[in-house]
Amino acid sequence: MDGNRRYAQEKKLGKKSEGHKKGFERLKLTLEWCLELGVNIVTVFAFAIENFNREQQEVDLLMDLAKTKLREMANEGEFLEYHQIKVNIIGDLTLLPKDVLKAMEEIMEITKNYKKMEFNICFAYNSSFEINQSLKKTQETLQKQIKENDQQKSDNSQNDLIKNKENNQKVNDSPYQIFLKNLMISQPPDIIIRTSNEIRLSNFLIAQSTNSQLQFIKENWPEISIFSILSIIIQFQLNEKILQAQNQKLKDIIYNIA
Repeated sequence: MDGNRRYAQEKKLGKKSEGHKKGFERLKLTLEWCLELGVNIVTVFAFAIENFNREQQEVDLLMDLAKTKLREMANEGEFLEYHQIKVNIIGDLTLLPKDVLKAMEEIMEITKNYKKMEFNICFAYNSSFEINQSLKKTQETLQKQIKENDQQKSDNSQNDLIKNKENNQKVNDSPYQIFLKNLMISQPPDIIIRTSNEIRLSNFLIAQSTNSQLQFIKENWPEISIFSILSIIIQFQLNEKILQAQNQKLKDIIYNIA
């Protein structure tokens, strides 16, 4: 969701806050478009940890805007309930003011059982924080598995052998698989769209995006349209078909050689 401030400047809206407000308005529209296009997981980068380094007035405005818009969505209810949109807030929530955190907790509680779309809002987030948290959890998991494995080896009773078989899947998970499962967002995105003509990921979903299609577009976030999103989805589908055809051709070649 990049380019709100640039949009306000280009459109001569006067205040940066007007650009941020337009950005939040565009977010709801974008969710509706994604639903119409059959997209069931949407993740937006709303506020980076680094954004706390901006002028305090702008940070306060963004916090107040987030609180207000989240409460509007929660209080209106019909939009989220009708579309069955589950809201997840991803990031270091300990950095947030209590009133903002309360608004986030409320909307997550209201939507926790909705299942048609998963809407992840990355707020007070960056990949460095997410990766660090996952590494800590992975270390704890591996240490626990090693301890359990040692205990099982020291006890040769039939019951423990049965338990060992039941736990094989957990024990056999590679550290990398465990690391991926421990990420705040474990589902890798098919497509990452960066607005405002910036050619970088800016510490967003770094661990999950190894196979993602990256799209960098000129439009500022408040200007993004359904046609932009539709074009990107069509391009993704075409690329997927090409890759599948190439993979099948490679399999046929290997089969013929064998």
